[in-house]
Amino acid sequence: MKSLLLLLLTKLSGRHFKEELRTIESINEGEVDLEGFVERSLRNLLVHAHDKVRYYRPVLEGAGVITGGKVSLENFSKVRILRRADVQDRFQDLLSEDISKRRYYTDATGGSTGRPIRLVRDLNSYRWAKAAEFFYYDRFIGVDETLAKKVVIWGYARELFQGISMKDKIIHYLTNTLYLNAYLLDKDKLRKFVQKINNYKPDILRGFSSFLYVLGKYVLENNLEVHSPKAVISTAETLTSHRRGVIEDAFGARVYNFYGAAEVPSIAGECNRGSMHIFFFNNLVEMLDKEGNPAPEGSLGKIVVTSLHNYAMPLIRYEIGDMGVAKYGKCSCGSVLPVLGEVSGRLTEFVVRRDGTLLAGEFFEGIFKFEEWISEFQVIQEDYDRLRILVVPKGKADINFETPHERILRVMGADCKIRWEIVDEIPRPPSGKYLYIRSSVA
Repeated sequence: MKSLLLLLLTKLSGRHFKEELRTIESINEGEVDLEGFVERSLRNLLVHAHDKVRYYRPVLEGAGVITGGKVSLENFSKVRILRRADVQDRFQDLLSEDISKRRYYTDATGGSTGRPIRLVRDLNSYRWAKAAEFFYYDRFIGVDETLAKKVVIWGYARELFQGISMKDKIIHYLTNTLYLNAYLLDKDKLRKFVQKINNYKPDILRGFSSFLYVLGKYVLENNLEVHSPKAVISTAETLTSHRRGVIEDAFGARVYNFYGAAEVPSIAGECNRGSMHIFFFNNLVEMLDKEGNPAPEGSLGKIVVTSLHNYAMPLIRYEIGDMGVAKYGKCSCGSVLPVLGEVSGRLTEFVVRRDGTLLAGEFFEGIFKFEEWISEFQVIQEDYDRLRILVVPKGKADINFETPHERILRVMGADCKIRWEIVDEIPRPPSGKYLYIRSSVA
């Protein structure tokens, strides 16, 4: 009955991905050529972006990608890189002129690099991302992601203030998903998490690597028995070898790394040989050196992504903010999908309350992501009850600390001292990448 209700709901909402999954399976079986599919998809996207998106007309013409209506893919590498600042500053210009005719939804990144941005995705790109995810679980892990029992350890700031919506409760029920909110982690909550996992007995355990690591460490340190799922999926953060080892020891199951982002979901997933396979049918991925050229094999490069199916707000050659090791060729597992080397993205830090409770950095992401006047931020914990928050405002937007200030105090405690500082830029280390949460007591 659940599966029938879910099928009806996804069809009515335009989220049923049967056709997209059929195409992916045809590519996987060799019935459809992957490179040919990607080339056709890219050509169609470029023509649409040129004709319907104000931002891209001069960009594509200037790069020689589109001249007189003709697409020249050999010049694609000349298209200027799209950065987060561009998405913030040129948001309206990046929207398709025919967006009113499309079924779309709005979203925002969590601000994992300290720079939250608004997004628009159409249902076509949603279906492709979900189809890629379903394909990955089915072919690489061997479970039906839709029907499998899942425990998801995540962080939702909204639930701390508004609770879980009825819509979300229905979706969780139909997809056999038990969500555990990990924004605030103390020993009592960790113990309850273990109890819930043991009672629910999930096939899949999924979550941020930091949440899974903290829970796994708690299990090992307290010598607890915990249900062993078929697989543990780490996503949204960098999975270090140390974190992987702790999680696998705690849960007695293999950990798989799944890579994606709010802007460009379902980028790559790890197979049982340890290779990260790029879902090229969903996103075109480039690895670039400092000069913008393809990074040599084995070297560290910037990850640049083109979302092939989001026509509502095309992201072409988008610099996602992560680094990765360039790796070319195929994997011995036999998949036709190309591979990506180790991804070096973000490692979330925690803010620590005086009682020892850990407050995940995602809490601050959730608070700031919809504050449209904030361009960049960084939270610095100087002591248990003292925070300094650096903010780069967006243009001449009205500055209003009242709502985020009040929400932080509700979680950190009324005695917490918060000092807001308006700055022109956030200081960066030599690497150019910084933690948006820095704690001196974590």
